[in-house]
Amino acid sequence: MKKTERIYEMLYFLNDKQSFQLYDLMKKFDISKSTALRDIETMEEMGMPIYSKFGRNGCYEILKNRLLSPIHFQLEELQALYFSMLSLKAYENSPFQLSMEQLQQKFQRCLSPSILSQFQKMEQVFQLDKKDQNQNCSFLQDIIKLAMEEVPCCVLYTKKDEQQIYRVQFFQIMASFGQWYGLGYMFEKREVKTFRLDRIKKIDGNTLDTPMKIETLKEWNEKTQKKESAHDFRVFVNEKGADLFRKEQYPSMKLEDSQEGYCIHGYFHPGEEDFIAQYFIKFGDSINKIESEYLIHTIHAKINNLQLWFKNFS
Repeated sequence: MKKTERIYEMLYFLNDKQSFQLYDLMKKFDISKSTALRDIETMEEMGMPIYSKFGRNGCYEILKNRLLSPIHFQLEELQALYFSMLSLKAYENSPFQLSMEQLQQKFQRCLSPSILSQFQKMEQVFQLDKKDQNQNCSFLQDIIKLAMEEVPCCVLYTKKDEQQIYRVQFFQIMASFGQWYGLGYMFEKREVKTFRLDRIKKIDGNTLDTPMKIETLKEWNEKTQKKESAHDFRVFVNEKGADLFRKEQYPSMKLEDSQEGYCIHGYFHPGEEDFIAQYFIKFGDSINKIESEYLIHTIHAKINNLQLWFKNFS
């Protein structure tokens, strides 16, 4: 390990400690006593407030009220952080209540002109897919906080001009295709529902239900997410279909290699027919075979309805 890398590792190692022995560094980093002494001197020059305590049980102590030592990143690490920042631009409606543009400008001020020039070229080279967010999630930050603190709530949810109140505890937040979604356990129905978070118009406290642990809710959801009434399917696709699946997929589906190319197998519940038919219609002639009479019937019904609709324009 190079000295620079070792010093950074030492800073992380000591960051949550109040004191340490010289031997601790020698053992942890497999270095000699003289090397450990030189490294301590280097950390002091970098601003780590270390002072030696003499006596029978002598040691090195670190000031309790110190500020965190500056974090030094290697060029590759800075590039990874900057790349992550660029990808976050796809979610301007974020839980952080700040502008990605402002964050990027602040980050750039910390860079040397030569590194900044490299990053600006990186921004020109990369073209990241961005899904515009047309809907505002007014309670995104509140929902994430409630999920992290394992607190139930009451939400006013709107869908197709209808409003409904749910007593729910959120335990997982997801972003997909420019939209924010939340998995929430509904106490009255004792089942999990996926909520589109922009459709939540109000949040109130819920003291009727006992909070549950995130781990418990996730385990319960994995065991019960497939209902007895679910319809299983197997759809065989070619390479083009496999690529379409990788771009848009859902937890109830998996892709596996098969003797006939690729196989998408999964299930859907009653009430999800329109969604599943619309999903597989997009695959077009990349589908080689469908093993599910009900799915075939569902797709045919959707196509017939579309044909009838477009006849209105002829």
